[in-house]
Parts: sequence; C-alpha cells; structure tokens
Amino acid sequence: MGDRILLIGGGGFLGTALAENLAQRRLAFTVLSRSKTCPERLSQVFKQCGDLGTYASGDCRDKRLIDELIARHTHVIHLAYANMRGVSCADPSTELMDNLSCATNVFDSAARHGKKIVLISSGGTVYGSSGKIPINEEHRLAPISSYGLTKVAIENCASHISQTIGLKYMILRPGNAYGIGQIPFRGQGFVATAIASVLRAEPVLVFGRPGAVRDYVYITDMAEAIALAMEKGEYGKSYNIGSGRGNSNDEILHEIERLVALDGLVVQKEYLPSRPQDVGSIILDASRLAQKTDWRPVVGLTEGLERTYAWLKNYLHD
Repeated sequence: MGDRILLIGGGGFLGTALAENLAQRRLAFTVLSRSKTCPERLSQVFKQCGDLGTYASGDCRDKRLIDELIARHTHVIHLAYANMRGVSCADPSTELMDNLSCATNVFDSAARHGKKIVLISSGGTVYGSSGKIPINEEHRLAPISSYGLTKVAIENCASHISQTIGLKYMILRPGNAYGIGQIPFRGQGFVATAIASVLRAEPVLVFGRPGAVRDYVYITDMAEAIALAMEKGEYGKSYNIGSGRGNSNDEILHEIERLVALDGLVVQKEYLPSRPQDVGSIILDASRLAQKTDWRPVVGLTEGLERTYAWLKNYLHD
C-alpha cells in the first residue's frame, strides 16, 4: 500500500486546500472533522478525486477513533484547533487543555504505530514580538497570546513524546493564509473579512494604525508548501512558511481600494486601539524550506487579492 494521509481537523479553509493538493498528486487521504456532514467545498474536492478521498466525522479527543484512523495511514497532518484565534483569550485554560488533550492523543498513537506527523503550528504567534525581521526558525519562542502559548505547548508536547517513546514529527509554522474559500467574520482572516465588509458597505475594523504587519501567503501556495514539506522535509526539523515580505492592514486595504473602485465601491476604515494579544509585526524567513524543497510562493499579493475578491463577490451574492 502506498502513502495514505490523514488530515486531522481538515474540514476548514486550509484543510480543504490541502485535500485538493493531495488529490492532484493522486495521493489517498482521509479528512477527519468535527462536522457531522462534509463541508460543501470539501465535498466538491471528493467528487473530483473519486475514491482517493474519504471523510470521517469525529473528535480528535476520542482516543479509540484516533488510534483506529492513524493505524490505517502512513502520514498524519495535524491541523486541528479547538478555538478560533479571535476569541482565544476568553478562556485560555480551557483552550490549552482541550488542544493538548487532542495533540497528546494524536502524538501518542502516531508514536506507537510508527507514523510520521506533520504538525501545523503558527508562524504568526509562536515567536511573539521581535525586533528581528525576517524571523527564522532559530528565533526564541515567546508568545504573547493564549493561541500562541497553546501552539508552543503543542510543539513541546511533540518534543516530549519524541524523546520518551519515539515520535517522528515535523513542525510547520505558516504565515497568514488567505484566498478563495476563506469564510469572513470568523475571528481570523483579515483579508476575507475586510473584503466582505466592503461588499456589505460596512467599516473595516483596524486595531492600531497602520495595523498589524503580517506575512501573507496565498492558500494554494500554502497547501503546496505543506505537501512538499511532508514529502521532502526533514523530520525532527521546524520550517517557516512565508513570503519574506510583510504588509500592514493599511497596505492591504490600499490594494483592496484599487480593486473595489472598479465596481464603484469604497473602503471605510474604523481604527480601534491595539490589542495586547496582537504581535505588531511578523515576517518569516522561509529559506530553510526553500533549500530543502525548492518551494517558493507563486501567487503574488495583487493576484491573490483579485482572486479572493472575485470569489467573495459570488459567495456573498449566493
């Protein structure tokens, strides 16, 4: 039997893009999601890939389910997260425990079955505030949000299990993914929410001025980076996924203004105080990944925003 990939928490924005990438590579995969019914966009991927893809509904805290699924796969990509970033400060202790419970189940089972784990962490929060730009993987981990703290704890959990009972794992720290398929107003995804706000003639909320600087990577480029890392990356290593360039909220809105002006729309901005949990600037050095896999972003910011705007116009209209 060839490689078979298990995407834990794969029913969302990134998971769907990754499933599509794996299908294009003709790799068999299973998506595990908490949703009882397969999300619409993911269903479309399954229809196109035939019997390559399988959907499973369940909770990653279910030890028996996780063990059964992992035993049948060669690689596990762990994307699951119990809380959305925008509300992650409401109950940090519950957030930490729920996610560690899930991660421990996954890592323990993978170690016992001798499976490879690709852990999707966060390049935007685990490093915290830094004067160094761009940030490479050797930078200290100093998160300032409960989301970042939880991601670091999950990384440490993988390291502990690797050292105690053996676990072959790789850590990926992605920048800000955006693009077709990202649903707005869900607590994360500035680009999608900003464009949707403009289409609804509502103000775009910006925390601080000129807003946070982030390293934006188009969703298909992000999925390609993960697939290449799984195939060619070195297990036991960490890899950033980023463009090496940063754009503030205001710079993103300036680009959006140019797009929407063609349809006679305007961007309304509402500036609010900066939030203590937001890192001011994150720009990632992804040269380690590039050297190992030859990955480079293909879709530039202008093209990516154009694609996203066109998709959201149809999505919100429907």
